[in-house]
Amino acid sequence: MAEVERDATAGGRPDGSERPALGADLIIPALAVAFTTYYLIDTAPLVWEAKANGVIVGIALYVLIGLQVYRIARRVLAGEATLGLGDIVAFTTPQKQRIALVVITALFILALPFAGISISLFATMLACMWVLGERNWRTLLGWSFGTTATVYVLFIAFLNTRLPTGPVEHLITRLIGGA
Repeated sequence: MAEVERDATAGGRPDGSERPALGADLIIPALAVAFTTYYLIDTAPLVWEAKANGVIVGIALYVLIGLQVYRIARRVLAGEATLGLGDIVAFTTPQKQRIALVVITALFILALPFAGISISLFATMLACMWVLGERNWRTLLGWSFGTTATVYVLFIAFLNTRLPTGPVEHLITRLIGGA
């Protein structure tokens, strides 16, 4: 009997199975709370239509976050799960790739105002595909260029979206006779 109790307190269950670690499932809800709060604060000084949309989206996100936290808390309190982080803290190849993708995304955001959307997106696509295991240069360059060209044509040329501009955008503007 003491053996069963010791296993249950060590994270195991009396039937010998492990309880799932659900602590990692709270990372995205925590980030979502921060983002939603920022979004609501940021839309507060805008006109009422934008503010109303922000409040509706914010309330919906808070409700979904609350449901996720409730679901996890119920399982933890019932002893069906733990708040451990599980395999998310293991330094496996997929975890290394995730970290690399987060770093690449951060570098993309930092480079965007200086390099512009074209160079930043091209380099980001190239780096992400490399990290995920693609080694064929035709594929790497083709998809990176194709994605960048599509974003330029759709969002800058056709929709005239104010994306960050850099040397490539300025060169294209000069070549096609723009101001």
